[in-house]
Amino acid sequence: PATEYEHGDYVVVNKEGQKRTSLKQILIDDGQVYLRPLNKDFQTQLMDNSYKVIGVVTQIRMDTR
Repeated sequence: PATEYEHGDYVVVNKEGQKRTSLKQILIDDGQVYLRPLNKDFQTQLMDNSYKVIGVVTQIRMDTR
């Protein structure tokens, strides 16, 4: 899978020490890369070396209600 991402892309990531992967949106601001969760109850986090991008999402299909 492709792991090269751009601002606004959605990616599947795994955080070191966790068994689950998660879907996040990539935000790039002034050279810093942030991970924004789809669940608005959680905060955007700075992506550091503890995160590994598994792949870039090319299509998302989901209900909004």
